[in-house]
Order: sequence, then C-alpha cells, then structure tokens
Amino acid sequence: MPVTDTVVIAKRESVDNVPERNSLYSVQTPQGFYTKDIKRAYNMAKLNGFEGTDDSSVYSKFIKPAHLYLGEIENKKLTYKQDFNATTPPTFIADEKIKIGYGVDVHAFGGEENFITLCGVQIANDKGLVAHSDGDIAVHAIMDAILSALALKDIGHYFPDTDEKYKDANSIKMLEKVVEIALDKGYSVGNLSLTIQAERPKLAPNIDKMIENLAISLQTDKQNIGVAAGTCEKLGFVGEGLGICATCAVILKRNTK
Repeated sequence: MPVTDTVVIAKRESVDNVPERNSLYSVQTPQGFYTKDIKRAYNMAKLNGFEGTDDSSVYSKFIKPAHLYLGEIENKKLTYKQDFNATTPPTFIADEKIKIGYGVDVHAFGGEENFITLCGVQIANDKGLVAHSDGDIAVHAIMDAILSALALKDIGHYFPDTDEKYKDANSIKMLEKVVEIALDKGYSVGNLSLTIQAERPKLAPNIDKMIENLAISLQTDKQNIGVAAGTCEKLGFVGEGLGICATCAVILKRNTK
C-alpha cells in the first residue's frame, strides 16, 4: 500500500532525511512465491546470517526484487496486541444477532389429486404427492430450515404424521405456528432462499403468488424471499418424474426490543 504518513530517517532522535513519499510502500501479507525460490532464499539468508523483516525482504535480497501488487487498506497487519481489537475487520464468528438454517423435503408422486400444493398454491398436475398433510414440500423445507436455525427438532416432532389431527393439514397454517415459535424465541425471518426441483408441472407462472403467500405467513417483506424452480435434467428420482425436492436456506435475525 502507498504510505500516507510521512516517513523519516532519524539519527540521534532527530530527523536526518525525509525520503520522497511517492516511492514508499508498506508491505502487507499474504505474499506469494515459487516454493523452490523462497526456500533457496531462506537457506541463503541462514548461511549469511541475514534476518529479513518478512518474506519479501529475504526474497529480494537473495533472488530478485519482489514484484509489488496493490493491496487493500482493510487488510490490516496484526503485529501488536492492540491490533487485535474491535476495530479490526474480523474473520467470521458466530453472531447471536443472526441464525442460519437449512431444510430439505422430498415427496413422491402418487396421490389421487389432480394437483400439487406449493407454498399454498394449488398447481394442476396429472398426479398429486403422497403425503399425510397437503404435501406442500416447499413449506415443509422452510419449516425445517427455521427450526434448524433455532437448534430445535424437525417438523416431524411438532407435526407428527402419526397424528390424525394433521391429516390433509394446511402446511401454510403449520408454517405460521413455526414462525410463532421463532418469534417467541426472539427471532424473525431476515431473508429466505427456496429452491424447488421438479420435471413437472411448470412452476414459473406460480412463483409470484408463492412469494406473496410466504411473505404473509413469514411476516416479512416479499423482497426478503427468493424462490427458484428448476429441473434435474432427467437425472435421479426428480429427473425420472418420480417426485419433487425442495431445499431452503434461511437467516433469522434477532428482534430488537
């Protein structure tokens, strides 16, 4: 990085010389070299009793002048204890203000209905999905993502398929109960990314309505919800038309009081 401070050469605690600042640079790390060259440089430094201040000084002394590349001002060099403070750009650490969750659900075709339900939208199809509830795999994936972000058990614990109460249940209503659980724990949906893989039916015409339904149930703005649909290029059980798969990633944010 170009030096912004004035740098001086001092003798006996007095300024002896002020080099031209436009020729001065501070050298950051990491630095990169061909392995054989940097090893050779350090071997020669050891033989000559030379102690460089960093790799580039050793390399430049015994191999050739190191080439400079423009760095980034945010790349602060950590040398002294005080360098490790709250103003230092941190590596990622767990933040109690956000939680990340991931959910997956799969259902097979075989239901007697002539439609499937995704995000509360009924979409015409030659077969329905085999399920205890309404088979809304997109919503099920979202529910599991939220519960996993909260380190809770999956939807099978809260809505068991052995309970007749949930026979043909509306998954959107179940999602709203999961959102209530999150709110009780102090978290709400920050943003959500949902992907649905299906060879049939075509989902694109229904995505806007799906997002609208989710925004209401998740109590968030539509711009915080992403829904993508695609096929599996005839590969796997989805590609063979045997079923549908949904995956969801969600970020929950802690509500401020």
